[in-house]
Amino acid sequence: MVAHTNPILNTKIRTFQEQLLQTNKMTTIHGLDRSIVIDPIRFHLTLGVMTLVQDSAPHGDTEERSARTVSSALALLRSLKPQVDAILIGGSDGSGSGDIGLDVLLDAVDIMPGAKRATGKDMEGRAQSSSQRDELWANVMYLAPRETGDAGVKLRRIADLVHSKFKQEGYITETRPLKLHCTILNSSKRRPAHKRGPFSYSDILTANVLRPLLSAPSSSTTSTGMPSQTRFRNRSRANATRVSIDLPDTVRVRELALWVMGSRARDGAYVSVGGMRFGPTGMVGV
Repeated sequence: MVAHTNPILNTKIRTFQEQLLQTNKMTTIHGLDRSIVIDPIRFHLTLGVMTLVQDSAPHGDTEERSARTVSSALALLRSLKPQVDAILIGGSDGSGSGDIGLDVLLDAVDIMPGAKRATGKDMEGRAQSSSQRDELWANVMYLAPRETGDAGVKLRRIADLVHSKFKQEGYITETRPLKLHCTILNSSKRRPAHKRGPFSYSDILTANVLRPLLSAPSSSTTSTGMPSQTRFRNRSRANATRVSIDLPDTVRVRELALWVMGSRARDGAYVSVGGMRFGPTGMVGV
């Protein structure tokens, strides 16, 4: 799924990212740098990462002939079309209309767990206070799609179908559960590379920079509309870092595709090597 298929959503996210960088000039967000900000044109939901052999590679022995190639991966993906279409046509979405695309709603901000700072040190190597050691650090901050409701359940069913089938056939070898996410900050992209390290999610929350994306205040928020900082320091609580947001529109998805990791087309997007379409625009990355 690529966010630039919806220009309103694209503009909203770009504006948020620029506000984040501008806020960093006035109130330091430790670890934030323009190099770790992901361009919305590269936004996607990854359903699996694969290592494929080029179809032009020599086939001199049995091992080479049985290698998993781009063509064989595309063939496997396209073989799932009847099952994908059955999921999409079921229920209210596309029933009887001939349009079996899927509306994906990105309705939360969250971080990947596990990022750690050097014990007792801050970004500049100075000793940390006890309150600093309680702060949340992250390598990845992302937008999460809604997985409830008719469209959300269909998204998860399609994602699980593709992920499990490619694992079953040996294309996907990672063992971690599939987490649908659309990355907006990624410290692995930091330049120069030798300065790589996490950023402070606590600083982002404290700076109130998420306010333009927030949904209506609920019982889990303070009177200012921002989630309570106490909530985020309790790491044992489920979804302790998740913040509900209210983006203006959905992304219409009408294709499953294979993307080349690390590639960059002329417009900055990833390069697609093909896929399985079920409508005219929109993509979900495999």
